[in-house]
Amino acid sequence: MSARRREAPRWVDVLLGLTYGLVVVALVGGAVLAYNRAFVPRSDVELRTDSVGNALQKGSDVKLHGVPVGEVAKISTAPDGAVLTLALKPDVLKRLSPDTTARLLPKTLFGERYVDLQSTSASAGDHLEAGATIHQDASSDAIELQKVLDELLPLLKSIQPEKLQATLNELATMLRGRGGELGDTLQAWGEYVQRLQPSVPLLTEDLGRLATVADTYADAAPDLLTALDDLTTTSSTLVDKGSALTEVYQRVIASADESRGWVASNANTIEILSGESRKALEAAAPYARTFPCLLRSARQFIPRMDKALGKGTSKPGLKVVLDCANGAAYHVGPAAFRRLGAEVVAIHDEPDGLNINEACGSTHLDDLQAAVVRHGADAGFAFDGDADRCLAVDASGQVVDGDQILAVLALARLERGLLHADTVVATVMSNLGFVQAMEAAGITVLQTAVGDRYVLEAMRAGGFTLGGEQSGHVIMADHATTGDGVLTALHLAARMSETGRTLADLAGVMRRLPQVLVNVPDVDKSRVDADPVLQGELVAANGGLEGRGRILLRPSGTEPLVRVMVEAPTLEEATSVAEHLAGVVRRTLG
Repeated sequence: MSARRREAPRWVDVLLGLTYGLVVVALVGGAVLAYNRAFVPRSDVELRTDSVGNALQKGSDVKLHGVPVGEVAKISTAPDGAVLTLALKPDVLKRLSPDTTARLLPKTLFGERYVDLQSTSASAGDHLEAGATIHQDASSDAIELQKVLDELLPLLKSIQPEKLQATLNELATMLRGRGGELGDTLQAWGEYVQRLQPSVPLLTEDLGRLATVADTYADAAPDLLTALDDLTTTSSTLVDKGSALTEVYQRVIASADESRGWVASNANTIEILSGESRKALEAAAPYARTFPCLLRSARQFIPRMDKALGKGTSKPGLKVVLDCANGAAYHVGPAAFRRLGAEVVAIHDEPDGLNINEACGSTHLDDLQAAVVRHGADAGFAFDGDADRCLAVDASGQVVDGDQILAVLALARLERGLLHADTVVATVMSNLGFVQAMEAAGITVLQTAVGDRYVLEAMRAGGFTLGGEQSGHVIMADHATTGDGVLTALHLAARMSETGRTLADLAGVMRRLPQVLVNVPDVDKSRVDADPVLQGELVAANGGLEGRGRILLRPSGTEPLVRVMVEAPTLEEATSVAEHLAGVVRRTLG
């Protein structure tokens, strides 16, 4: 009995020991669970991030507007980054909208990261639910901020604290007692920046242009280096040829001395020539912009003229006499015809600046007529001083005027399909025979006021390619925008060579009616169309011609006179009608 009593306390002791042990284990387990917040209510939310999410640690803070609202409970690696389980306080979910995102920010520049929730205010009944999945903020601002922080952290880590402290101490020592001076400097700098601000756009533009210039110089650098190398070679050559260059310089100096003496001896002549030339240049200035077009067209015309005039073949070229009027065509005219294989006799081709149009050229055809017959030429062409007109003479010395030239060129263009709308533009002074010949060939004649400017205006308005005046102004719009005497002569000569016909034969396409022109001066030209007596006589005279001729009364545009032009089958009839009407004009308008 006593033995049982002694054994009973031993089992009690064991039981008590086990109980105490379980209590200790329970207390330790409870402490661990309490440390791990197992007894704290929470709501889990899944956060998907890029690779930076792997840098967080379990237990890292989760904040909303800077206030901790939970922690990172679990971190799992994913193919595209990381998956974080966020343990949030249950009441926090009611303040988060369903589109909540998160940013992963460092607590300090050198500290660990935490999760910063980005959310708009959640509406009643519409908030983030437990178990939902949110994503890392992918907005441009968030990405830019993340990039800045990622790049800044390695830089800051590389800074040695002791050296940074020493630098800051030195800076503090340097600035001590200089507050006022520093303030004044900053104020002056602020004023300078304020004045500079309006010029910032221009400065930006200049810097951009500077970059462009720099790129250009960079591209040109190899060429510049090559040029410098070439310059070195050139310099060496100059040194080697020093004696020869000295001799050349001596000759240049001698020539300059001779030129100085010649200029001194001819100073008066040079001054006179300069004064006269100024007028000619001023007259030519309005047409300067047409020169490139004219020269280009002439260049394109050369191959066809070569073929037409037989250059390079056994076919002989034309023999022509050119009256250059001691003017603009004195060199170009003969050179163009010789270039194309023609035999050229040039007269009045020695201009001295004063003898232009002096008893020569298209206004004085006597010398040309005589020269054509004397030299047995195929044709002769006369230009005026500025070479914008051309009249011709056939092999027998007969004059071929602007109307006849225009008729020949119109028919040539009609054959080649180059006469736009089968129309030629002329003036009211064109001979009636020209109009009749063109109508017989099926060509329409559009007549304008007298003057090549009016002809050109009508050509441009209708897109016509050929026009001209009786005086010899001929405009070929597909070659030039004004009259060109040399070009006209070349086309006329080409027509002769192409057809094998003489100029007289070609010009015979029209019968030129006798034309009489009487100028009646010192009359009231403004009443030409209004005076009833004059108009009655005009009607009667036209009735007498019975459609066989034409009468034109035209007030002068620059003088107080009236021009009476009459065309009739015979010179006698034209003269009689013209003198009669001139007398009526004197009596009624004088």
